[in-house]
Amino acid sequence: MGTPAYMPSEQRQGLPVDHRAELYALGATLYRLLTGRTRTSGPPGAHRAGIPRPSTPA
Repeated sequence: MGTPAYMPSEQRQGLPVDHRAELYALGATLYRLLTGRTRTSGPPGAHRAGIPRPSTPA
């Protein structure tokens, strides 16, 4: 439960979260304070465009 713009994707998907979700929310809040916009202002997944996906072992 929370505001979608400030919660990590794991929490939105209903997966278990830990203390890192709070750090993510703090970072999202600071980002909003510094830029005046939320990280989700752009198209979905835009913030992950340059992050490579982990490979799965064969």
